Amino acid sequence: MHTLLQKKQPKSKSAAATLVHGRPSFIGQSPRVTAILRQGESSSGVSQRIPFDPANPEQSFPGSTLPYREATELAACMRIMGEGSRDHCRQEVLGEAPPPPSHVSIPGISTPQPFGTQANAAGGTNLHVGGVNVVFLPDAVSADPAMANRAQTSFSIGAYNINYQSSGGRVTSFTGPGATTITIVTTYGGGVSASSGSGYGRGTTAADVQGGNTSLGFHEGRHGLDFMQFLSTHPFPQFSGAVGMTVQAFEQAIQAYGTARQQFNDDMDSFSESNTDCVGTTIDQFNAANGQHTTICQQQP
Repeated sequence: MHTLLQKKQPKSKSAAATLVHGRPSFIGQSPRVTAILRQGESSSGVSQRIPFDPANPEQSFPGSTLPYREATELAACMRIMGEGSRDHCRQEVLGEAPPPPSHVSIPGISTPQPFGTQANAAGGTNLHVGGVNVVFLPDAVSADPAMANRAQTSFSIGAYNINYQSSGGRVTSFTGPGATTITIVTTYGGGVSASSGSGYGRGTTAADVQGGNTSLGFHEGRHGLDFMQFLSTHPFPQFSGAVGMTVQAFEQAIQAYGTARQQFNDDMDSFSESNTDCVGTTIDQFNAANGQHTTICQQQP
């Protein structure tokens, strides 16, 4: 059973809404962009027009650079709007269609789910990621005093069982380990909810604050997304045992499989800590401010 570090209730980050609601428009020439153009500022890189418009071959072609005015406005938009604004700015300045959504929010689950996912009768979801079955349970609430003012997103890798028959010191048949199921759930303790503020990590980075993504639910959802990303890019361990092996070799394969599963568990944990707890105001900085010394982020590779 795997459990991530507990998330603690932080201070409110209500100021972020001003940045979102007050952001400038880049349709045409906004006053801010006009002022920037008059000052003669230019892009620090080359911006490509995508996609190619066959109706206007003289104005755009594959690999062409943007006209100076559009390139400057695009650069200004991304500088003012900050990290993660590329698609928005290309839509506003160049009129490009927004990219299709990749994830959707399912009521009662903090982690965004792949677009098109539907909740089951119990309110959870069932996915297939990287060769394993993934089950997201609905968010839970805990009355455990140890969970007060904390939240956690945890995963558990289902148990496995390998049995074999042998004759003359060699394996003649075996069953298992079977399909792998990983269950993920976010749990909120007393005193916090998904709408509480994130005290460290995701939810505290400059881009998160600018985008108004400062809630504890957002932070916990990043852990769930980390888990899915890890599963999609890291093949789950495979059992190497086979009929015909000596009993000794087969039992060594069983042991190696168990060790690999535990390593996979630990690596998935560290991946999410690094991506979600060790950015912005890190968990170590948060803990230090609350009288606790930790070296979680310093230990990240």
